[in-house]
Amino acid sequence: MKKTVKLLALICAIAMLVSLAACGDSAEKKDDAASQSADSSPEAVTEAPASALADYEWIKFEMPAGWVETPESDYYTTISEEGNSDHIVKFFDHTYGSTTDLAQIVADDAAYDPDRYQVGEAFELNGIKWIPEYFKFNGNGSVTVYAEIDEKHYCEITIYEQTETAEVIKNLLSSIEFDAAKLG
Repeated sequence: MKKTVKLLALICAIAMLVSLAACGDSAEKKDDAASQSADSSPEAVTEAPASALADYEWIKFEMPAGWVETPESDYYTTISEEGNSDHIVKFFDHTYGSTTDLAQIVADDAAYDPDRYQVGEAFELNGIKWIPEYFKFNGNGSVTVYAEIDEKHYCEITIYEQTETAEVIKNLLSSIEFDAAKLG
C-alpha cells in the first residue's frame, strides 16, 4: 500500500509540473503576442511589399490585365492576351557582337528585307530609349522595339498585331526594368 501511495504521489507531482510548464508556455505565448502586436504599430518598421512586376530573370514588367505567360522556349519569354492568339509579345535578350551601336544593329536588320521592315523614330518611355522597327503580321501593324540594357547587352521585344502606341503596350513598355547582372 505504501508503494501505491508513493507512486500516486509521484504521478500527482509530475502532473503538477506538466501543468505548471504548460502555464509557463501560455504566458510566454501571451508575451510574444503582445510584443508582436506592439511591433505592428504604425511606428514599427515593416518589410517593403514584394514587387508587383512579373520577374523573368533579366527583365521585370507589369503584366497587362488579361494577359498570361505562354511557355514556348528557354531562349525567350512570351506573353499573350488570353483568348487572343494574335496579340503576342516576345522578349529576347542579346549580347552585342561586333558592334555596340544599337541603331546600326536595327538598321542592318531592316536592310535584310526593306520592303517588309521600316525603322521608325526612336522614342523614350520611363527613361529607356526604344528604337522601333515596323512590319506587318497577318496584315496588321506590328513592331519590334530595341533598347540597350547595358554596354554589353540589348533587348528586342517583338509585338504582334499592335504597336507601341496601343495603350496596353505603352503601359507594358513603361513598366519595364532591366537587371543586367542576371545576363551572361
